[in-house]
Amino acid sequence: VGHSIIKTIAEAIGVPLFQRKIKGKPINTQLQYSASSLAEKQKGGELLLDEVEDLHILLEEVTKALPSIKCVCSGAILSNY
Repeated sequence: VGHSIIKTIAEAIGVPLFQRKIKGKPINTQLQYSASSLAEKQKGGELLLDEVEDLHILLEEVTKALPSIKCVCSGAILSNY
């Protein structure tokens, strides 16, 4: 739907776009999330991280690529902000 035009919008307004496929699952679905509440579950011997940790990994990639970055914008369809 709307996600198919994101790359075009970023190009049109001249801002860099960083995207990452989410590998984690919504393990911690509470309203509050902190590093101390990092939720990990074992499933068939595989370690699953919360989907929020995918965002953290992406933010690390962004700050390495653009050390002078001052802000980011992120969102999801079924999220509460």
